[in-house]
Amino acid sequence: MTITDNSRTTAPRPVSSLTRALSQVSLEEQARPAKKAALSIASETLKAQQTRQIVSYCNAIDREIPLIQVNTRRALSTYLVNNQIHDTGLLNQRQKNLCAWTLLEHAARGDSDFKKIYPALVGSYVGAAEKPRFEALARSMNLNPANFIA
Repeated sequence: MTITDNSRTTAPRPVSSLTRALSQVSLEEQARPAKKAALSIASETLKAQQTRQIVSYCNAIDREIPLIQVNTRRALSTYLVNNQIHDTGLLNQRQKNLCAWTLLEHAARGDSDFKKIYPALVGSYVGAAEKPRFEALARSMNLNPANFIA
């Protein structure tokens, strides 16, 4: 399933409250079947919400490409870095490429928390076929690809 929401014009609200609620579920509660099912549903809901947020940023970037504005790309990379969001599996290839590109750009600019960008994070968005292209992109940004692409 790929989420392609072209109608959304603003980013959905943050999912931090759902993340906190999920992290507070104890191991004992996870063992109960009803609680386990509820936790699974909540986890899938969180993944879908994160995906919608990423798709919203990607759509905004696509609209701004002719203008070459950095703020929306910075917003996407900051969201991914601050929340340490790996590929949710619900993004299309264009959206995955935008995520990987903005993460590399975030590191190259030295934006806040750029040291939290590690190879598995960027690598989750880069497929094997795309890896050489993103390694070349990292080198063109004066980054060591080994530090950012798994």
